[in-house]
Amino acid sequence: MKGTLEERFFAKARKGRKPDDCWEWLAVTNSQGYGRIRVDDQMKLSHRISWWVHFGPIPKGLQVHHHCDNPPCSNPSHLWIGTQSDNIRDCSEKGRLITVGKSRMTCCPNGHEYTVENTAFETNGHRRCRECNRRTIRVYMRKWREKQRRLAYV
Repeated sequence: MKGTLEERFFAKARKGRKPDDCWEWLAVTNSQGYGRIRVDDQMKLSHRISWWVHFGPIPKGLQVHHHCDNPPCSNPSHLWIGTQSDNIRDCSEKGRLITVGKSRMTCCPNGHEYTVENTAFETNGHRRCRECNRRTIRVYMRKWREKQRRLAYV
């Protein structure tokens, strides 16, 4: 479809009957249900484009969130700007924060307790058992040394 970004946006967003109704996205959506629209050969999220059309550029490091918790909604009155931490806090306050079952585990799969001293956190937030990690390194190093000894006799 030809036209300005604003024209293409409004052609794909169905406004509700009342001003406070969600504007449902009628075009392509991603696997989470968020609307998508092509901008300069890249797919962008429709609620971010709605923010840009109505309020201007999104400040660097901030995200566009929904008050209505409806992913295909692009109504600018339902959108707000914030950080990822703000979004998590909002989810928690609304009771939508899903805790991963593993976060409630008190021991690793090998039975070592997750204590402050025995728990390491990866950059993605996942926990790792330090004792299991030490054992893995010991086994690896034992095999490596054995391989080095064999190579020395060749």
